[in-house]
Amino acid sequence: MWRPLLFQLFLFLPFHQSFLLLSARKDRLPRNLRVPNLSLKSLFEKYVFIGLYEKMEQVPRLVQWLISMGASIETIGPYPLHALMRLCIQARENHLFRWLMDYKPEWRGRINQRDNDGCTVLHVVAAHSPGYLTKRQTDDVQMLLSFGADPTLLDGQSRSAVDVLKRSKKFKAIEKINSHLEKLAACSKDLSGTVSRELTL
Repeated sequence: MWRPLLFQLFLFLPFHQSFLLLSARKDRLPRNLRVPNLSLKSLFEKYVFIGLYEKMEQVPRLVQWLISMGASIETIGPYPLHALMRLCIQARENHLFRWLMDYKPEWRGRINQRDNDGCTVLHVVAAHSPGYLTKRQTDDVQMLLSFGADPTLLDGQSRSAVDVLKRSKKFKAIEKINSHLEKLAACSKDLSGTVSRELTL
């Protein structure tokens, strides 16, 4: 029943408009609907990398829905987490990124992947973007740190995320990173002390 309907929808509407329409009515669709061979590449090329869609806040929900139905994150491009974070910044919400880290926790292991410019996802967040509110940026920095982002990594220009944040005077986000590094240093010191005591016993 659903396959002919979907075919007709995709025949008369552009691909992504079709899925946006469907995602708005997904509660009426079968729960076992799957799209394992669907590529997300063209969706990101059209709505994220160009970024001219006037209803950008709808796109994260669409991407989440498609991934939950089996669409491969790998098809987004060579740096999926960078692209997903850019989408969240443009849509002014990070729910999709948080959801993905819980839905597919193995992706936390790629949180520090570098792109062609040597930038991590944390560098993406640290870079100034028009309309990127300071509070939202600070929250995104905190989120990435909680998922294991390493703020000491340098990009291709030998800049850390803090170096990038200093240029735009985002001091609250810098405080989050410095606090995170202090906690890591304290934990490392405590662990070293524990090991030393055990070796002397």
